[in-house]
Amino acid sequence: MTQKQPLDLVKLLDTIARAQRATRRAYEFTPNSYTWAAYSACLDAFRAVERSLATDEIVAPPASGDTEATQPERQMANARPGD
Repeated sequence: MTQKQPLDLVKLLDTIARAQRATRRAYEFTPNSYTWAAYSACLDAFRAVERSLATDEIVAPPASGDTEATQPERQMANARPGD
């Protein structure tokens, strides 16, 4: 049985997923530190919201530079939202 989430959180996850797809495309066409930082921030935000929903606690995304993977290719391979 799945728990029904508030509409605002569903919209937030959808918005983050769309931003993640856009920044991933930007990074694929122009791989540089700016597009990677935007893509990484979207992934971190999406994961933080997912963890918050799973635990019913507010979980902040990691501070800048503290991403789970330091290599862009490895983190892109593990990306979950939207593709």
